[in-house]
Amino acid sequence: MKNKNIISVTKSDAQEKSLYEKMAEQKEELKKELLNSYGVSSEKGNKDKPEDTEVITKIKEWFEVAVPQPTEKNQAIQMGCHLEEVTEMLNVFNPRLGKYIDVYAQSYKEWKTLDNIDWTDYKLIELLDALCDQIVTAIGVAHMFGFDIKKALVEVNKSNWSKFENGKPVFDENGKIKKGKYYKKPELEMFI
Repeated sequence: MKNKNIISVTKSDAQEKSLYEKMAEQKEELKKELLNSYGVSSEKGNKDKPEDTEVITKIKEWFEVAVPQPTEKNQAIQMGCHLEEVTEMLNVFNPRLGKYIDVYAQSYKEWKTLDNIDWTDYKLIELLDALCDQIVTAIGVAHMFGFDIKKALVEVNKSNWSKFENGKPVFDENGKIKKGKYYKKPELEMFI
């Protein structure tokens, strides 16, 4: 995209069209160039933001290899892992907050509480909505702190793949994927 921070109008342009019309045209041209630079068509009213899902696709592939046919037990364990990560974040702010969530995280990971949930379609939609909102707000938090979340996610995903041994996941006694002998911790310092 060309750098067009200033809208320019020559005298000959001003003579043919009003200054306002020319500025409006150049503004629309800049908008089209910006949208096109993101791979989004500005034609036919497409006002959607671009889908930048490459990192998420790679993370999803990791889970598909690790657990190709998830069971209810896998669902419970993953909910526990998710809450465990929330606990880690809360512990950064206040360790007392993390303790409460950790109780739920452990019970899910040990598959004690998932069967108590009535999984209606409504609840599944609400769960999906909450997960999407968590991804969006997590990216927002990273942005507000100046973190390079996309590159950090690539690094974390690379680290997750290093948990595998001979291309296969290794599970602990509760069914959680554990760090194999080739595990390499993600190096995130460069992304803060």
